Amino acid sequence: MNNTKLRRFTTTALLIAIILVMGLVPFLGYLPIGPIKLTLICIPVVIGTLALGLKPGLLLGFVFGITSLIQVWYPGDWLGLQLMDINAIKLLAIIFIPRLLVPVVTFYTFKLLETKAERYIEAALLLIFTALGVLSTWVFLIPAAIILVILVFFRKVDAVKMNYGIAALFGSLTNTAGFLGGLYLLFLPEPAFQTVAEQIGTSVDTIGAFLTGVALTNGLPEAVLALFLSILILIPLNMMGLTLVKPKEISE
Repeated sequence: MNNTKLRRFTTTALLIAIILVMGLVPFLGYLPIGPIKLTLICIPVVIGTLALGLKPGLLLGFVFGITSLIQVWYPGDWLGLQLMDINAIKLLAIIFIPRLLVPVVTFYTFKLLETKAERYIEAALLLIFTALGVLSTWVFLIPAAIILVILVFFRKVDAVKMNYGIAALFGSLTNTAGFLGGLYLLFLPEPAFQTVAEQIGTSVDTIGAFLTGVALTNGLPEAVLALFLSILILIPLNMMGLTLVKPKEISE
């Protein structure tokens, strides 16, 4: 095993250990906010994907899914147990599919941003988040402000890659959209889901609005945190030559 493969193996193993610790230590990787948990474990998955490539990222996403499944029983997840009783196969789908899509979306978003369309995409995202912040909720102004600051003050600094943050942002949003969207599409037709909806303070008729609110209050802060931490962690690693795959060399 050459040095590069050894470094990839040890780095992947370290990230798996971090994910397991975050997933198994209560209130570290999953922060309960009402019936839904604020999930922070997508951050090491995103960072691993951007540093190591897609295949290690998929492995990290799978381990992420394993920790989510364990959370159903330990320390115990009321909503997860209810969904397990309704349909265990559907629960497995909304647990694992979004977690596996996180590295896929992160990786290909990063690849897309490494093309000539990079600045147009960044400008479009700045406009979208600003418009959402003005027309919807001010929380959207946070990623808009981060993008603006980096575009204005750090664009000429080669080591600072806005692409890290944008890819992380979309990777994290994929996890939120995949889980909540799957919950809506797969469990809403289930008759027993009416009782679950009532117990979390909503109804089948208003569950869409409820989940949208959860996405804004939980999912968006997760994505902003992923954006910020990915830039904060990956840029110094890149400057020190500790990332195993350089930005324009990242491959499957």
